[in-house]
Amino acid sequence: MKLAWLACMLIMLAGCANSVERVDHRMLLQPGTAQYEMAELDLFVMPMELEAPLPAFPEGIIDADVPPLEACAELWLSSEGEVTRVSAIHDLPGCTGVDGVDARPFEQSVIEALRSWSFTPARICRFREDQRDKRAKGDCRGDVEVVRLPVRLANAFRFERHHGRTDVGSRRVGN
Repeated sequence: MKLAWLACMLIMLAGCANSVERVDHRMLLQPGTAQYEMAELDLFVMPMELEAPLPAFPEGIIDADVPPLEACAELWLSSEGEVTRVSAIHDLPGCTGVDGVDARPFEQSVIEALRSWSFTPARICRFREDQRDKRAKGDCRGDVEVVRLPVRLANAFRFERHHGRTDVGSRRVGN
């Protein structure tokens, strides 16, 4: 009986020793980004994430404590919603890294994750005057002109490691 109790305690302690990872992101708004001019009855529909795996905490840094650090990257999406380019961003508030921490492994993890993301296309739905109700409901189906367009999105991913626990979060930055 004591052996079973000891084995159970060891399993519980082993579970406590494992790192818990969580990833978050946020969208960033970038100054000077080109914007589309839309008519009164136009409706812009943002691309929606279909597949969006969060970046992994860089393997080579697993044992070290890491203060909160944000790695930011910009995605270029085609008019079909495909990721065509990803690059790191350094010139926005919060995207400059942390003193004493090499941000490159975090940026690389973000870039690798974003390359695998997939989206619905961004589009502008153009409604006629007699379709105001459809526009108010955001209903782009049926007899509505739909124009797909390429867009750029920027995201910030927050990484932190404290007392062996990793935390990765995200936010979108952009228009």
